[in-house]
Amino acid sequence: MGIWGSARRVWVPQRGRREVLLALLLAAFCLGIGAYDGSFLSAGNARDILVNASYVAVVACGMTVVIAAGGIDVSVGSLLAVCATVAGLLARLGLPMPVVGLATLAAGAVLGALNGALVHPGRVPPIIATLAARSMWRGAIVLWMRGRWITDLPDSFRAPGLGKLLGIPVPVIVMVLAVALAAFYVRSTRPGRNVLAVGGNEQGAALAGIRVGRVRFFSYVLAGLSVGLATLVYATRFYAIQPNAGAGLELLAITAVVLGGSPITGGRASIAGTFLAVLLLTTLGTGLTFLHASAYWITALQGSIVLCAVVSDALAGRSRAAGAEGAVGATA
Repeated sequence: MGIWGSARRVWVPQRGRREVLLALLLAAFCLGIGAYDGSFLSAGNARDILVNASYVAVVACGMTVVIAAGGIDVSVGSLLAVCATVAGLLARLGLPMPVVGLATLAAGAVLGALNGALVHPGRVPPIIATLAARSMWRGAIVLWMRGRWITDLPDSFRAPGLGKLLGIPVPVIVMVLAVALAAFYVRSTRPGRNVLAVGGNEQGAALAGIRVGRVRFFSYVLAGLSVGLATLVYATRFYAIQPNAGAGLELLAITAVVLGGSPITGGRASIAGTFLAVLLLTTLGTGLTFLHASAYWITALQGSIVLCAVVSDALAGRSRAAGAEGAVGATA
């Protein structure tokens, strides 16, 4: 069956359990807050939650691919700030929105490629490479803009963020399409299966003829492209663009990936789980607002969720390893 078949066998059984649990937690949380404040369950609030989750879900899809390939990217928030600045400045120059959109996507892909080049062929550890990129790009934006906001944006710039198609907000449509494409890529394409193979067993993937470095490099390009797409549904919702745009996005995206069932060590990916986790985290943040809780609780809960998910995956991995050793011993 080969290395790709092995990756599929590992990933598919994990898919249902985590997704069902997340769906139940999401439903229970919505019902609980709805019982406290009935307006939480209104159609308007549901629409706002989906719109707020849209750009995070798009970035988290790219993050899922990077983590599944055995990497990590803690620079996505800074990349979004760069892409938003590029989009805002080009729009203010009067360029047509399609040109602005293509330039924003290209900027995200180029920034992702720079991260990928540091990881391979640069051989810099992913956490170090992307942490350096995070600080460098964030500092560059602050120095370039000198703390000033980008204002006087044309009305056409806000069309993607505020527009609707058949009554559905455009950011929600973009989110659904991005999630569907990412799921198809990971599950049904050879490059997607290569990602799982490289993250699951790098040496075995190399022996199977997979170019490990190229797979990891392209995963960062996809992550950067997802940031560019997320920028088009995030920055276009506001009248001005701030230099600190995307602050904290890294933790939110990584939390969604790990909580969604993709282990931080790579080799497995659940795009649907990531999507449900983003909805849960966004709903959690909105729910805390309805409960009049401090905004600092949101960050604390995100960190706690990451820790719990990582520990849970580690314990599950030990259990599977012990079961496999037992099976081998029984066979012997």
